[in-house]
Amino acid sequence: QMNEKLFDALPGMLSDEDYLDGGMLESKIAGPAPYKRQAVSYSDVEYVDEMIVMTDIDVLVPPGCSNSMLSGANSCTFTAKAGEFGKITVQSGTPMVLFDSDTSRMPIFVEPAHLKVLPLDWSQPKGFFAHASDVVAGVYDITDNAKRLFGGMFSERYTNLAELMSDSVSKWAVC
Repeated sequence: QMNEKLFDALPGMLSDEDYLDGGMLESKIAGPAPYKRQAVSYSDVEYVDEMIVMTDIDVLVPPGCSNSMLSGANSCTFTAKAGEFGKITVQSGTPMVLFDSDTSRMPIFVEPAHLKVLPLDWSQPKGFFAHASDVVAGVYDITDNAKRLFGGMFSERYTNLAELMSDSVSKWAVC
C-alpha cells in the first residue's frame, strides 16, 4: 500500500522539482490571488462580469443609425434585436454588453433599464439551423454506434484473442 501511494505521488514530486528549478515553487504553493469580481450597481441591480443579460429594445450601433438602404452614410455597423442575449463586461465602472451575435466582439453600452438579467445557464434560443444540425449529429452518432456494435459482434479479432488466451495462465496475467 505504501508503494502505491509513493507511485501515485511521483508525478507531483517531479512537477514540484521542475517548479523549484524554475523558481516558481513558492508561487505555486501560495496559490492564486483571491478572485476580485468586477461589478457595478445601477438602480438597485448589481451587474457583474460575465452576467448573462437580454435587451428589451433594438440596439443600434452607432446610436441613431438606420438599417434602411436609403440611409447612406448613416447605416448601422451592428444591430441587436430586442430579445438578443449578451454578457456583461464592466469597463471603467460602466456595464457594457458583449452581444452573442456581434462578430466584432466590441462591448456596447445599453441603458441598464433595458437589460434583463438572466440565469447563468440560459442561452440564446435555437433557430432552425441549430435544430437541424443537432438532428444530423444525432443520426451520425446512432450510425457510428450501430457500426461499432455490429463490428464488435462479428470481429474475428475477439474470437482469435479468446483462442490465444485459453489454457494459458501467464497470458491472462499479462492482459
